[in-house]
Amino acid sequence: RGLATALLGEACQRATARGADRATALVAVDNVPSRSLFERCGFEPVRRRQYARVGPLSYRRVVPNGT
Repeated sequence: RGLATALLGEACQRATARGADRATALVAVDNVPSRSLFERCGFEPVRRRQYARVGPLSYRRVVPNGT
């Protein structure tokens, strides 16, 4: 327990040491445990991306947070 939090913390520390000033994560809306982890670690939802693919057809949409 706590392994994901430790890994995320270490990744962010290493990125900061290499000059990064921000980090982003792409997490599925229905992945509540991952969303909770990132939010506990200070990440904030900025926008939602919706994807759908059926055979050769695909759909993608970016929705700003709060709409």
